[in-house]
Amino acid sequence: SAGREAGSHIPLLDIFPNANTLSPCALESRPRRPGRRHAERGFALPPPQSARILIMQQPNVPRDVEVLLRELNQDFMGWDDPPNRLLRALERDELVLYAQPILALRGEQTFPMAEVLVRLQEDDAVFLPPGGFLPLFEHFRLLPQLDRWVVRQSVARLARLPRVRRLCINISTQTLSDLEFVPELESELGRSKVPPGSLIIEISEHDVLVRPDVVNAFIAPLRAIG
Repeated sequence: SAGREAGSHIPLLDIFPNANTLSPCALESRPRRPGRRHAERGFALPPPQSARILIMQQPNVPRDVEVLLRELNQDFMGWDDPPNRLLRALERDELVLYAQPILALRGEQTFPMAEVLVRLQEDDAVFLPPGGFLPLFEHFRLLPQLDRWVVRQSVARLARLPRVRRLCINISTQTLSDLEFVPELESELGRSKVPPGSLIIEISEHDVLVRPDVVNAFIAPLRAIG
């Protein structure tokens, strides 16, 4: 799912910056709270024609779930029932999407694409990093629901013709076995009239090596979409 970073990264940036700079703002999936301003200004890029599937390195080993839950219970309210807390975050859009721009070494487009990352917003000033909640989604086998949420929000943003017209989304191991995921993705793209090539699906190297049959079964209908 989105946000499984490993190693160091450049600062997370909004994919809707102003015309001249890339400012460190959240790509939010919901309207901003009063008092926050957010400017969007797109520029014309040729729409991508075909989908791409990338292989990324295996992410870091997640933190111990029991330790993580204990820390969350100490710092925040509502974590006494973790599965319901996670589902509520999805239903109420209590997650925030960020874009990590990918710099092009050649060509005229400085940032032709961006990787989608996700944070969980606990309150107006606290955003949990992936290591603070993704292990829980994995432990309670809710990563397919999270991946669906990320796809819906990303496609909705792409439909609004942002400055960066191509987004990379990490797909979890659990989602690879979800037979309904790709048909739902196709429906979402069709409903929003977003070209399939606007989304780049990233699959971990570990999954490709350990579960090749599952990966191939997941990729085949993706290629058929375009």
